[in-house]
Amino acid sequence: MNEIEIKKQIIVSSIIAKYKRGNYIINGVFLIVIICVAIIAVLKTPIEFTFPVFTHIIKLSLISGIIIAVLKISIKYIRILLLKRILLEECAAKKYFEIMNGVYRSERKKVYREKILFEMIYGSIYSGNFNGALELLLSGKIDTKKLRKQDLLNYYVYLADCYYSLGNIDEFLKAKSTAEKITDNKKYSVAEKINNQIKIIVLKGDLAFYNNDFKESRELFQEALLNVSSKLNKIVIIYKLSLIDIKEGMLEGAKEKLEFVINHGNEIYQVNEAKEQIRLISVKVE
Repeated sequence: MNEIEIKKQIIVSSIIAKYKRGNYIINGVFLIVIICVAIIAVLKTPIEFTFPVFTHIIKLSLISGIIIAVLKISIKYIRILLLKRILLEECAAKKYFEIMNGVYRSERKKVYREKILFEMIYGSIYSGNFNGALELLLSGKIDTKKLRKQDLLNYYVYLADCYYSLGNIDEFLKAKSTAEKITDNKKYSVAEKINNQIKIIVLKGDLAFYNNDFKESRELFQEALLNVSSKLNKIVIIYKLSLIDIKEGMLEGAKEKLEFVINHGNEIYQVNEAKEQIRLISVKVE
């Protein structure tokens, strides 16, 4: 292991350790809050302890417990989402997977582990480990029957990505079709609807590319590029557009896009693929 890899491992270990410490702090704070609520309830109880008073204490405790539990889950989810910046903006796919793997091992509750598992799959896909991501998706650790609609959509989009990258078009089409049906749900927020539409547009672009309909594929990817916000998604779509350029003989345009991917893609698997494509372009030009 070289010096750079050692530094990366130190950073990853540090982030995982901070996450664990954060969990201890969150658990401690909420335990103190629960104790304080219980003490206040007891202090406010009149000396003549009656059944209605007891019922009131129980109700107060239950309501407080529910509020605290919701807050605790929300804070943990926010912490996981904040870590996602490592992938979305730094494009450090391998680092992100290692962090999520460590975080997953440190969590015991299923409600968090399932969310973290999704992030591991996300990191695995952009590391180029499609078989590993597919194995996690099909491991049974994710109960698709209990997933909320947004997570269920992500599940099938990830499945489609894996199958497409592995060349299993039949399974890709099944996953894509299921994802499209899920996006028809009317309960999504406006932001979710836009984000979901982009995911489906990219899948349609992949299918058009596979069918050699490069005009349709380009239009779909360009539409997606105008609407994505993260650095990661922009780079991925630019890489897809570079492949269309190559197919259509627009080698200079392709090379420019590929160099952009190499310079900004950090650890995502498209960087190595872009390097190989540039090598092949150089051979063609010679």
